[in-house]
Amino acid sequence: MIKQEQTLLVCAGAFWLLFIVRTLFWVDGHLYATLFDDAMISMRYARNFAEGHGLVWNPGAAPVQGYTNPLWTFVMAAVHAAGVPPRLAADDGDLGDGARRGEPVGARSGARSDRA
Repeated sequence: MIKQEQTLLVCAGAFWLLFIVRTLFWVDGHLYATLFDDAMISMRYARNFAEGHGLVWNPGAAPVQGYTNPLWTFVMAAVHAAGVPPRLAADDGDLGDGARRGEPVGARSGARSDRA
């Protein structure tokens, strides 16, 4: 039974490694990964919160809870408040796998943006 469990763990690890690697790409000499919409939404709310606009999609707009993961939103707000550059803000190190798929908006198209 232990051999089956080990084989399953190795296969699962290989699958996730391939999944993460296939999402990586280079833009202007910088390595990026794809951003899923839920992560991007949380990042935008977090950035606006860190900049003092509150938990809003657009500064000056009425607050609406458009994020699905408040803990991650607050973690990313702290990252933004700490002054981490937007292109690096989504690289969480070991906080969770969602941010490993993060990229600044427009990075895939090659657009240069300072906003995440």
